[in-house]
Order: sequence, then C-alpha cells, then structure tokens
Amino acid sequence: MKKNLLVVGSVICFVCFLVLAILVTMGSTTPFDTFVYQGIQTIRIPEFWKFITHLGSFEVIVLFLVFIAIFWRQKRNSLFLILCMVMEAALNFGLKFIFQRPRPSVLHLVEESGYSFPSGHAMTITTFGLLLIFFLWQSKLSKSKKILGSIFLGLLILLVCLSRVYLGVHYASDILAGFLLGSAFSLFCYYFYLHQKKLS
Repeated sequence: MKKNLLVVGSVICFVCFLVLAILVTMGSTTPFDTFVYQGIQTIRIPEFWKFITHLGSFEVIVLFLVFIAIFWRQKRNSLFLILCMVMEAALNFGLKFIFQRPRPSVLHLVEESGYSFPSGHAMTITTFGLLLIFFLWQSKLSKSKKILGSIFLGLLILLVCLSRVYLGVHYASDILAGFLLGSAFSLFCYYFYLHQKKLS
C-alpha cells in the first residue's frame, strides 16, 4: 500500500509539473510570479536570504554528500542517495536546455547564469531533503527526533525555495516547478529503493 501511494504521489506531482510547464510556455504565470515576488520583497533581510540560498547550492550539496558517504554507516543507502542526486542534476540540466526560459529581468542580488526553468536549487533541495526525510523515518531514531528532523528539513526546503525568488534569480513558477519535479523524482526514487530492498 505504501509503495502504491508513492507512485500515485509521484505521478500527481509530475502531472502538475507538466500543467505548469504548459502555462509557463503560454506566458500565463506572470500574475502569479509578480504577486509572489512583490510579497517576498517585504521581508527585507538580504544577507539572510543569501546565506539560505547558499545552503541549496551545488557546492554545499556536494559537501553534504561527501560527508554522508564518509560517515553514514549504511553505505548502500549513501550510494543510492548520491546516485539519485546525480540523476536529478542531469534531469534538471536537460529540462533547462529544453525550455530555455531567461531569468527574471529584475535586480539580481546574487550572480547566476544559465536558464531559469525549472529552478535547479528548488529541485535539488527538494529531492535531497525529501530523500533524507524518507531515510530518517526508516532509521531507529526516536519518533521525536524523526519529527524534529523532518520539520528542520521541510523548513530548509521552503526557505531555500523562497530565497531564489527574493534574490531575483527565479520566477515563482520556476520554484514551484522545481519543487513539484523534485517531489515527483524523490517519491519515485524512494519507491524504487523500497522495491529493491524487498527483493534483496
């Protein structure tokens, strides 16, 4: 039953991403993008947002993965996580090349290059965070630690996503697309993980 729910959730997130991608190509997300950008600009703490966005950067995620590979005793799980993140990065790169959406024409508070849709930061931190949450609940930690860890990772995903809009390097629709696709991908990866674990 759990595995079936993972598949259903993955498909729903992917279909929502496809609908959003169509709306983006039609230019129908402008009101949504403008509303979110103007709203987040009211929280004027740029140094905080710059620090938060750095936590979702490629370099920091790689450092996390190296740390996990060295210190996580369950080497099979760490290898699986690394493989998932490599595939996620390749998928995001390919989709950016397909859509080729320019970045917002507003003031960028950090330097970024490349295309905008879907957001690499949002997709990466969502995939990474959700997979860690899944593995967290598979561990033997106490329920309270699992809940606290899940809340921390959930907040990290949310804040990294919001930081990209505040800093002007992504439209809100880029972020939502990255979140949906990251969710779909992580749910599918975890389904595959459980399936392989059952077979072994």
